[in-house]
Amino acid sequence: MKRSMTLVALMVSVLLVLTAVAGCAQESPEKGAADLPANAQNPADEPSQNIPDLPDSLLSQGWPADEVPPELPEYTGGTVVNSGGDQDTLYIKISDTDQEKLEDYLEQLRENGWIVTGDSSEAQAVLGLHTVDFDWQGGETMLQISLYTQTAGAWPKDQIPPDILEPQTGELVGEIEVLETSENAWYFNYTYDGIDEAAAQEYMELLIENGWSGDVSQIYKTFEWNGKRCEASIEIYEIIETRTTFICNFCLSE
Repeated sequence: MKRSMTLVALMVSVLLVLTAVAGCAQESPEKGAADLPANAQNPADEPSQNIPDLPDSLLSQGWPADEVPPELPEYTGGTVVNSGGDQDTLYIKISDTDQEKLEDYLEQLRENGWIVTGDSSEAQAVLGLHTVDFDWQGGETMLQISLYTQTAGAWPKDQIPPDILEPQTGELVGEIEVLETSENAWYFNYTYDGIDEAAAQEYMELLIENGWSGDVSQIYKTFEWNGKRCEASIEIYEIIETRTTFICNFCLSE
């Protein structure tokens, strides 16, 4: 009797083990997409190429005539797919264009008085307070036009000696920032649109007439400012057609 009960118990144990094994087999998923983590993406669902999203600010399609200055003609050599930006810079993205069409546009800008530097691979155009950069993106499949417009600056009379005279012609591009290079020493540069090489020389000659020495490329003067001896120099840094940049350095000495 005891042996029979032992045999029955053994058979029950075997049945329980078989049932547990069968249950585990039913709960195990098949290998495949279900094996991926919950946050993983099946490679078969990935796009064939990654296309970067345009910034959220670029929301308008078509040439933004209301946002560009009238001096900047419409780019008609492609499709304006997006434009927008912030208070400083306007971005315009153009597809269906190429370097030849961009070169035609750059020539149009030159005919309208813009100063164009570089070529159709990477160019910049300036006119008055406006600066336009042309850059290719995506292997030259997308042209980005970046328009930056500065505000007209004012001559910093309250920060510099009165012997440093302001040019009498042209338009000051942007604000002048007077930077201190060391104790009692400063420098600043100033760019004027509408001053070509001849006008730049006339400005230097005006300074020479007011006590500066040197030639039309670089001049010097020593004078008194705020009760101290001041030494200053001005030179022509760059002339690009009708736009000239000057550099001025001045310092105080005992």
